[in-house]
Amino acid sequence: MSGTSRPVAVLWGRSTFTGAVLKHVAGATFPPLGSMLYARWADVEVLARVVSAVGENPYLFAYGVQEKLAHRAAEDGAGLPLGRDIFTLEVRYCYCLRGGHPERLPQPLPSGTLFYRADRATLARMGRAGWWVLGEYDGVPEPVLARPFDARGFGEAVHVGVFGRSGSGKTVLSAALVFALMVRGLRGVLVLDPQGEWSADRIRGYPFERVCAALGWHRRTLTLRDFQFDDPALLLDVLRLRGVLRDLGFKTAEKEEAAVRALAGMGAGLSSLESWEAFVTTLRRALRHIYADPDRRAEIEDVLCRPGLVTLRGIRQAFEEVAGLFRKTPGRIAVSEFLSSLARSEFWTLRLDPARPEDVLLAAHLLAALRTQALAAWARGEPANVLVVIDEAHWVVPQETQPGPLGDVVRRAVRELRKAGVGFLLISQSVADTDKEVVRNLAHFFIGPGLGLGSDPEALRAILGGDGLAVYETLPPPGFQGQWPFISTGRLSPTMGGASAAVISVLADWEQAWAFNRSNGAGEPRRARPRDLEGLPRLVPLESA
Repeated sequence: MSGTSRPVAVLWGRSTFTGAVLKHVAGATFPPLGSMLYARWADVEVLARVVSAVGENPYLFAYGVQEKLAHRAAEDGAGLPLGRDIFTLEVRYCYCLRGGHPERLPQPLPSGTLFYRADRATLARMGRAGWWVLGEYDGVPEPVLARPFDARGFGEAVHVGVFGRSGSGKTVLSAALVFALMVRGLRGVLVLDPQGEWSADRIRGYPFERVCAALGWHRRTLTLRDFQFDDPALLLDVLRLRGVLRDLGFKTAEKEEAAVRALAGMGAGLSSLESWEAFVTTLRRALRHIYADPDRRAEIEDVLCRPGLVTLRGIRQAFEEVAGLFRKTPGRIAVSEFLSSLARSEFWTLRLDPARPEDVLLAAHLLAALRTQALAAWARGEPANVLVVIDEAHWVVPQETQPGPLGDVVRRAVRELRKAGVGFLLISQSVADTDKEVVRNLAHFFIGPGLGLGSDPEALRAILGGDGLAVYETLPPPGFQGQWPFISTGRLSPTMGGASAAVISVLADWEQAWAFNRSNGAGEPRRARPRDLEGLPRLVPLESA
């Protein structure tokens, strides 16, 4: 292929296969955009990616497939068996080397246009343009766009959802995507980790302690106690959730909320709340605004004046645990500097328990701070370039009629932060059980098998459409013939579109992925680099997660 102005065509299949990445050479005339490409093997070598093991599929003709080619014409005209049926494909997009993303083909295509399968040099050019080879699909490297945060790229973040039942391989696939983004210019990663899998660094093939060392990143496993919060209203809310106000004698939720309002209305800052003595003094002053009955005020005063009772009930201990989150301690991360601390090549895994209301509230405050700081940075022309990973999203941001504080913040973040360079990667065992508003704002989906029960089929129909759902139902089970299938929809890959099914075998581990992509134009690490692997890496099936 001469020059970089020639396009690399993407012929998009619309059924159980994705399009082939092809490159432009001199040759025959093709029909206009939108018509079917009736490929003759004497003119063109087209790779059609057929998922069906037997080559027959009842949905093919519904997707506009016109005919199938069973043989390739050799130079002498003899027919050579292909080993499977190859179907005609619709010409829809081309990948333009100078642009780095799919563009519409001219209509009609220029006379003399011919396409054939892309070679290694073409993949190398794609690598320099921002694509990352995630793994193998039907024997061919499958590129994904791994440059959504780079200012030279699209300038906006991309929100991705990876869904599948336990054992579908979704965690390893997600880790591979995170690694690709880290190499491609990401500045920080925050993982909300309710199960502890990311914190324990147990993702097969992607040990992020080693990954971060090679990339010059710093990895930290955090709890909420590693952050220094600074909002007195938040302190009061957490004290209420921990039952401190209830145990002091505010016996109803209404009176607990009245106590919080009274303390906040007095303009109580952290200095008048963060020690037990200061808190008691401030609360005594607020009592007259909470209870008109002097006897009720006296009951609470009686508890406050009896240190032994306070200790026996665990009130003092609970207070100290909460107040400690707001005290300045060396080594803790100030919430007021959350984004600037994260965007220093930091990889943070944050353990939290979605069943603990105080954990949910504090995590919501962290993401709210990230949102505020990212939007302020965007207004200054400084994209954040960070990624938030939410593992077990059906627990962290469940589908609820009225979302909790964390669900509400995540909803706003996925709507507003793409332009600011904050991307979200949601990993979940259920589409239907994950907040619908959050799912609606995802731009790309990888969906593995096992979501055919309960409310998930209807949720998948909303994402894939009825025809796409029919294709999804044809996916083989995880591990079938050594494959771990994911149906993909979105524009994260030049060979994925609509409801195209992609059966991906991810590169075995991060070192193999790096070696392969370095040879295809990916950037080098800033400090160290893993061992150099000779030749193409061995592709193995995606392990269950």
